[in-house]
Amino acid sequence: MKAAELKLHLLVDGLSIDFDAINNDSFKSDKYLHNDRHFAPKSHKRHVPQELILCGGDGYELCVGVLSRPESPLHLKRDSNGLFIESFAERLDISVRFVAEPLFWSMTTNDGIPNFRILSVPGINELNLWPWHDCSLHYAGKGCTFCTTTSTANHFGTGSRSNLLTAFAIERSSDPQEYMWSSYPLLRERAIKAVSDALNHDYSSADYWVTIISGNLDQSLVQLQYEAMAMLFKDLISKVPGLRKDRMVANIMPPESGQAISLLKNAGVTHFMSNLEIWDSELFRAICPGKADYGRDKFLEMLQHAVTVFGEGNVWCNFVSGLEPLELQLDGYEYLAARGIVSGANVFHRDPRVTADFADDVSFVNLRDYYRCAANILRNHNLEPFYCMSSRRSSLIWEAYLGLL
Repeated sequence: MKAAELKLHLLVDGLSIDFDAINNDSFKSDKYLHNDRHFAPKSHKRHVPQELILCGGDGYELCVGVLSRPESPLHLKRDSNGLFIESFAERLDISVRFVAEPLFWSMTTNDGIPNFRILSVPGINELNLWPWHDCSLHYAGKGCTFCTTTSTANHFGTGSRSNLLTAFAIERSSDPQEYMWSSYPLLRERAIKAVSDALNHDYSSADYWVTIISGNLDQSLVQLQYEAMAMLFKDLISKVPGLRKDRMVANIMPPESGQAISLLKNAGVTHFMSNLEIWDSELFRAICPGKADYGRDKFLEMLQHAVTVFGEGNVWCNFVSGLEPLELQLDGYEYLAARGIVSGANVFHRDPRVTADFADDVSFVNLRDYYRCAANILRNHNLEPFYCMSSRRSSLIWEAYLGLL
């Protein structure tokens, strides 16, 4: 079995973990404490890393998210030689290791907030900064049905133990704009400290990307999101020594006008991202009701406008694969690629508290073929995926693009 094939199996079937086998692994940060989300028994309260690195001998290292599923036919075990994966009593000839915990995660901001609550690291070299946590669409009862953002934010982000800026607090203030800007100095200080710690201790010479992910606010506050994000990019670029400036990504909802997109460009953003998640218009309304209220046409209009600002190949739209017929989603790849927009897709994983479920045609074979077709569409339009295999833990677009799948 190829490493890329194992990765896809792990995303479809999950992983049965021998918790005793990893009991002696030392991870300092409670960021690695997983139970509900990954179906591990609550009584274990084990520190389990979010990702594994797989290498099948071809020189490529692939990152895959750890989805603990006790019923999975894939078993994570350990012997004297280290970790390995067993499938139907057969040890797979693919090396396995946990992604090392970043050193900066065990550090705090100047006011004592754990860095991992400010800056997350999917895989190895993607730094995701959250200026404010959670998503107002969930509070309005219109959150994407596959997403656990708000429940996660409630646990980690909005309690008194963290005092993080949240969409909930911004929207429920008497003056959201005043609240945002009065909170901004502390937000900026924490962001600069977390990013600086990451570069000084983990990414001084790595091939990394920096993405600011704007937790969704009400549609009436979209302009405020753009203004705050633009200011944060400016401050990071000017105040963090050695920050590479050619891979600065803004992940944000579409604005009311193209002028807001230019605001990000002028602030130093190099890549623009706005995620539809679902292509089919009817399923989009059913699965992403809050985003549908923004307007599917608004997404398409602003993604195309962003190409005129950032250039072909520098605009991204992500999908969730497995929630709609895969052939329909490939129509979206083709439509967007023909307009210079790069698409990506993460394999859906059904976590507790989500109501979405898999489409009927989802299987290992169909997902493999889907990613192969998606990669061909990008190649045919002289486009390539964003990020890389060492950070795209739930996607195989790079593996398919490089012919590994």
